[in-house]
Amino acid sequence: MEQARVTVKEGSKWVADLEYKIKNAKEIKAKELKEADAEVKKCKKTAEETLKKWSSKEQEEGSLVMELGKINELLLTTYRRYGTVLYYRSTIPRYLPT
Repeated sequence: MEQARVTVKEGSKWVADLEYKIKNAKEIKAKELKEADAEVKKCKKTAEETLKKWSSKEQEEGSLVMELGKINELLLTTYRRYGTVLYYRSTIPRYLPT
């Protein structure tokens, strides 16, 4: 008997909840769409910022690679011309022939 009362009480709450959702379906849907739209905008903004940062890092990497290539060429030219290279602070370039 007690089990039946609990079941009826829970069923009544469930029915009331469903009736509320049916009556206010448009408002609930609008609220959910608004929340989803805000989340999409947030994700798009984050994606754009990440893409900008990535692009700047790629540009920086490209310029560093070009700089290193020019330095390497200069060191090789100096090595070929003089048979040796004057090293700053005793650092030895990796790409010089031995």
